[in-house]
Amino acid sequence: MIVIIACGFYYFTFPDIPRRYNQVYNMISKPIKILTLGLIIAFNSAGLPWMNNLEDAKTRAREDNKRILLVFSGSDWCRNCILLDQEVFSSPEFQELAQQELVLLKADFPRKKKNQLSESQQSINSKLAKTFNPTGDFPKVILMDSSEQTLLISGYQQGQKAAFIEELSTKLNP
Repeated sequence: MIVIIACGFYYFTFPDIPRRYNQVYNMISKPIKILTLGLIIAFNSAGLPWMNNLEDAKTRAREDNKRILLVFSGSDWCRNCILLDQEVFSSPEFQELAQQELVLLKADFPRKKKNQLSESQQSINSKLAKTFNPTGDFPKVILMDSSEQTLLISGYQQGQKAAFIEELSTKLNP
């Protein structure tokens, strides 16, 4: 992996050096570029650990003295869910807030066959939905403490990142 990253760094740092004479480089340059960009994207988007079980999230919230942010998402069909993930959850402001104050719990309900969850995870998510989202709103964001006392219920609309983070911060630090 280090070799791939080093080669990718070399390629992006010195793009003006002629490479047509180096047959080995020509054979591996495209895969190196793809792998390097993939690793960069993966490490940036994997910054926050999302849990998928309420009991584990409650235990961690009690241990770390944090609040739970439960998110109901349709990751492959709900436009505002996708925007919430792209605009808010991947932002540095939210990531900093989440690392300090939150245990993240996601109940995802994908529709595409290729994104289907295991039967056990579907069952867990369905139980969460019956308890916390009986109307089936997507996205639905619930801030609660480790005893399941609800502090905030919210949704998300495009372009409301600042308002969303501000509302969340206000509830976390009254």
